[in-house]
Amino acid sequence: MAIGFAIEDFAAVASFVKWFAQFLAMRWIVDQAPGFSDFEVFKKRLVPLKNSPYVTIQRKGTMSMNLTAFQMLGSPRAVELMYSRERKVVGMRGVDPDTEHAYPIRAMNGDRNGPFILSGTAFARYYDIDTSIARRYAPTMERGVLMVDLSVPGTDVTGPRGRRSADEVEATAPVSG
Repeated sequence: MAIGFAIEDFAAVASFVKWFAQFLAMRWIVDQAPGFSDFEVFKKRLVPLKNSPYVTIQRKGTMSMNLTAFQMLGSPRAVELMYSRERKVVGMRGVDPDTEHAYPIRAMNGDRNGPFILSGTAFARYYDIDTSIARRYAPTMERGVLMVDLSVPGTDVTGPRGRRSADEVEATAPVSG
């Protein structure tokens, strides 16, 4: 069985090899150029996976979670909220919606893919949880409890509309007299 190549095939390969050699040479020049040594190459794998669970404690205490966190809980219709003052950890566990202390979970805008929301305003106020800005956390699951460790800095997810300047905060602060 004979394998044949046309002259055009060799020309295409030679053209690619020439281009690739120029590309490597140019990259080496740029990498070695003054002022470029502090750049980091962005690698997509550093971005959190879309399926990573997260829980957001929003301004005023409303809590939201993505589909992955909701499924980790077993996709419940309601949760009970717990708090460890010593460890600064919020716990959520799925319960029957008729339980006296149940917090109903609902899909935002009725979308079954989430995010899922529950009212945690009274909970956050009672435990003095900082809700001045919205923060996103990566929860863990331990013995059926979705745990949100508040001692670990969350990611500020407050949008530009939600941020207030220090002057605005000071202007709206109560005057003590």
